[in-house]
Formats: sequence, structure tokens, C-alpha cells
Amino acid sequence: MPQLAAIVIHCHDPYLIASFWSTITGLPVTPEDRSKLAERSLGPTESVLLSDPTGSGPDIWIAPAQDLPPMGRIHLDLVIEDGDLEAAVAAGATVVRTLPRWTVLADPEGNEFCLFRRHSYGSLAAEVDRISYWHRWDGERSDGTAGRPGRETGSVRQ
Repeated sequence: MPQLAAIVIHCHDPYLIASFWSTITGLPVTPEDRSKLAERSLGPTESVLLSDPTGSGPDIWIAPAQDLPPMGRIHLDLVIEDGDLEAAVAAGATVVRTLPRWTVLADPEGNEFCLFRRHSYGSLAAEVDRISYWHRWDGERSDGTAGRPGRETGSVRQ
């Protein structure tokens, strides 16, 4: 079974987006890339690496791209603790919409991501299972509607 090794976020401005996602995820920019960001010396196609120093999680690559679709370059679901939503907004995120079980935000370039509150019970694996279930049954659809499949009322499924 393949294992997730890295997440790639395509962006216009890696200087802005690397700092943002490092703040949101708590993953530090590697020392080499941190120097390049400080000196603003990245090459035109050079990516920035955010890496877990313990090696326990996937890396995140912030990759510059000239032509980007307006949405859908990446979508992360993050489990949060108290204060994390406010910290994300302070770091530059914009609240797009608030749903019953999670909040949809956008990074400074418009990439949407979701923040889920961690329940006081269960493991992170159980939390991930709940997030998957919510997306399947109560989440947004690719057509922008939300709710459970079936019983439709207007453009929003109930």
C-alpha cells in the first residue's frame, strides 16, 4: 500500500505561501530553504520544503507555478485545538464559510482548507475517519452544494 510521503501546494508566491503554511501546520521550513527565503534567492521553479524534524509526518512542498486553476490546487483537512482557528486568521487566512462541523478557510492566495475541532475522545485515526464521513455525508459537493445526498431543497441538499 502506498504511503503518503509529501503534499505539494502550487502557488504564485512561494515566499508568502511557505511562511503561511509553516505557521498553520507547525512544520518548519528547512534551514537551506529558510536562508533562500530570507535572501529572496529562490530560482523561478525552485520549491520550498516544510519538513517535520522528527520524520513522523509527510513533508509539504511549496512549489511555484505560473498557470494555476482558480481553486483546487490543494485542499487540506486539519484537526485543530482551541485557539487554532484564530491563529490561522491572524496568520493571513480568510474564513470562507462556517459549517456545522468545520470551518472552510482560504490561504492568502485563495487555496481553501478546512479546520475541524478535535473531539475530547478517540485517537487521531478515529478523528480522520469522522472527517471522511462528514465530507461524504454532510460535506460540500464538487457542484458547491452541501448536505446529505437525496432530499434536495433548491440548490442545497438537506
